[in-house]
Amino acid sequence: MSRHFIRKNPAKGAMENIKQDAGEKIPLSEDEIKRLMDFCINSGTYSVHVPFLTIAIGNCLQCGELTGLTWNDIDMKNRTISVNHQLIYKNFGDGCKFHVSEPKTDAGKRTI
Repeated sequence: MSRHFIRKNPAKGAMENIKQDAGEKIPLSEDEIKRLMDFCINSGTYSVHVPFLTIAIGNCLQCGELTGLTWNDIDMKNRTISVNHQLIYKNFGDGCKFHVSEPKTDAGKRTI
């Protein structure tokens, strides 16, 4: 067994003193969406992400909202998606794991 491992995370706390405003979020333009989708469709590597991007872009879903969707959130008859939770990867004292959490704001809870 090797004893040459790092006992503590050398990057722990590195971002503590950096305060950045998230700034205004600017959506992709129609041209940017088309270029992104064309690139992915024609890529042997990224073509697997086309369904993911189609749903995310078409419904203005964030990554955590999209990856947190279950079949219970999809109503095929009424053609709606219920966004009432998200999937996050975080350490809540139990190690870094995926957790289901509520959206950050009440506005994040919606039916599309």
